Amino acid sequence: MKTTNRLIISCLILITNASPHVFANVDTARAADAPDHASQTIDKPVKNHLDPMPDVLAFAVNASAKLKLDKEQLASLKTKAEEHKQQLNEYYTQTSKLEQQLHDAVIQDKPLSSIDQLADSMLQERQNIINIEAAGIEALQSVVDSKQFQQVLELYQTKTPEKPIQLPIAKHVDPMPKLIKVIQENADQLKLTGKQSAALKQWQEEREPVLTQQYTAIVNLEKAIYKATLSKESNEKLAELNDAIMRERMKVIRGRAFGREKIKQILNAEQYQQLIEIYRKPAH
Repeated sequence: MKTTNRLIISCLILITNASPHVFANVDTARAADAPDHASQTIDKPVKNHLDPMPDVLAFAVNASAKLKLDKEQLASLKTKAEEHKQQLNEYYTQTSKLEQQLHDAVIQDKPLSSIDQLADSMLQERQNIINIEAAGIEALQSVVDSKQFQQVLELYQTKTPEKPIQLPIAKHVDPMPKLIKVIQENADQLKLTGKQSAALKQWQEEREPVLTQQYTAIVNLEKAIYKATLSKESNEKLAELNDAIMRERMKVIRGRAFGREKIKQILNAEQYQQLIEIYRKPAH
């Protein structure tokens, strides 16, 4: 996957003299004529859902007195932090949009190839968020001295040793429709046969432990990249964890997409259409 000039330029403006290798795994972003969403406010639960990284740049600005930053340092950090925030907000908005499109593609019966393409685009955006956060770390290092930088990390770790997940785990790691749950809740209305019920139960029993393992892997990997950032691990290590997170997320997405096909095999056409109509009601 290619790195876009737009993302490179915006990050280079942010970090100025920081090391360029942070951009090694920045993937293809959106088209150059995409709307600017930077001014939009992102709710904290949504931000935490999209971004597993510590925001040390903004934290350093708020902790300027403890860090004993001089006026020049503080002014520089404020500028970089604002640019950083604007870039992240744009990617948060685009990623949320793509997650919704991905969810809707399943319900709209889009082909697996289209779902895979949307998933790839969404995961590229998630990777870009992590890489921009890594650029923020280097932007901070370009302004403060080594002692101040270490103090920022220590203060941050003391305040927030782990980044909290503010959404239910299933929603945090899995943007896809949970159709099996809807079938279970509406089995009578769908008029399932005994054979269908047995087939669905077997499928669920096969999938549940796999999903649990994948959900756990994503959460653990996100915790790992958060800790690795605060422990000053190399950018190569962060890139490795970044890739691992996206691989696990893709497994979840593809599993749900293939699950839709399995459900279509078990239900008849009328039942499946009824299932989608039930799912589209506001309760879901």
